[in-house]
Amino acid sequence: PEGKGKGGGGGEKDSPPVQYSVTVLQNTLGGSKLYVVDMNDSLEIVGGQRNPDDESRAFVYTPDQGVVDLNSVVTAEQSDGWVMVSAMAINELGQITGRATKDGETRPYTLDLYGVAPPPHFSILPTPSGASWSEGMEINNLGEIVARYEDEVSSGNAFVYHPDGTVTDLGLRNGVVGFNDAGQILFRDHVSDDAGQLQFYLGVRLTPNGDGYTEEPFPDFWAGAMNESGVMAGSVERKNTDAVVRVRDADSVEVLKDGKQDIWGNPISINDDGDVAIPAHAAWSSSIRIYTDFNGLGLLQLVGDNLIVPEDSVWMTENYGHGYIMDIANRDLTGFPPVLIRGYVSGFNGITDGLLLTPVLSDP
Repeated sequence: PEGKGKGGGGGEKDSPPVQYSVTVLQNTLGGSKLYVVDMNDSLEIVGGQRNPDDESRAFVYTPDQGVVDLNSVVTAEQSDGWVMVSAMAINELGQITGRATKDGETRPYTLDLYGVAPPPHFSILPTPSGASWSEGMEINNLGEIVARYEDEVSSGNAFVYHPDGTVTDLGLRNGVVGFNDAGQILFRDHVSDDAGQLQFYLGVRLTPNGDGYTEEPFPDFWAGAMNESGVMAGSVERKNTDAVVRVRDADSVEVLKDGKQDIWGNPISINDDGDVAIPAHAAWSSSIRIYTDFNGLGLLQLVGDNLIVPEDSVWMTENYGHGYIMDIANRDLTGFPPVLIRGYVSGFNGITDGLLLTPVLSDP
């Protein structure tokens, strides 16, 4: 869809009626790194943080309690010696999945913060036969989980865990990047030559059909994310650059535009409203980008377009060398999506915090 100004019509872009306030998520274990990964519409956020021994521990952030080590919310009896080291996804019900370790073994887990009495409920998931290492990657609102696993043949395998305790082995599948309540799964795979050199990316969407899955391959498509309607965000090569696209099926590919120019980049998130999060390894002015159809606004560069509350913008850009967008939620009552980013103090291996950007209505 084309909108006004840089959103697709020409002339000056209308100013959105919001600015974003910034909430900082910092390490609570005495380490220097906290990595945000995923967020739900209640602004509950999961990821990992490092302790002083540089060991990773899973966390959850809630607006009421702040950053909490997930291992502190379960009893020793519940955990049975397992340590949650990563949290990769959280659904709208507060159910979390990631990776846990015990005595050298690594398995996926599910942690239900609210729904199972008495909460929280923690369990280690079964894995396919032969799996030597596994991690939960995505969880939908039915409690189904897509996990990756390694065996003696390959490190790029996947399976689906079902709440009845069964698993569906999907075999050799690389890079799960989307999973919705319809059971559709999106993978970002790649095809290499005999020397291991990348030839092209391959997006693959699986849709349940009653007897298994219908597979839809999308050659030369860098798959980034998928929403509840099965709409995918990703990129395709156009004019020697990666052009951002939204894809419903092979016959419905929409190239997103900033004015008449293709928007470049590799999207990492798409919400149910169709808004797309597009990260960039660039200066603050152009690194935090979202594309929205709201009022035909099109591409928004949150810092470059002065869409951060001024005092927060000054503080954020002075304290962090750069930021990298990780996720967006569905639009809230302002009509705009909350945004989750990683703030890097100095380089991608330095001090890292989470930054939650929440839209607030501007004064008229």
